[in-house]
Amino acid sequence: MDIYTKRSPETIQYTFNFTPELGTGETVSSVSGVSQYEDGATTTDLTIGSPTLSSPNVQVLVGGGAARKVYVLECTAVTSAGQTLIVQGAVAVI
Repeated sequence: MDIYTKRSPETIQYTFNFTPELGTGETVSSVSGVSQYEDGATTTDLTIGSPTLSSPNVQVLVGGGAARKVYVLECTAVTSAGQTLIVQGAVAVI
């Protein structure tokens, strides 16, 4: 899981890398969405932009959040082989 660091007023680009999850010749075909969690519960503290797909990566802009909190992000995507995969990441707001 990649952990990015940001300050609350900043907006950063977060990249989910699906490479380790993909089979040979397999690509990410579509993105179902990006979810956010804090302390295991769904939250809306972060502002998450629309995902941009450039297989094997999915990028989103992430803004907001409360200082001294760590948010877990989950990106759900469908592959050319029909798999539905979830890659997690985290954003620490300092």
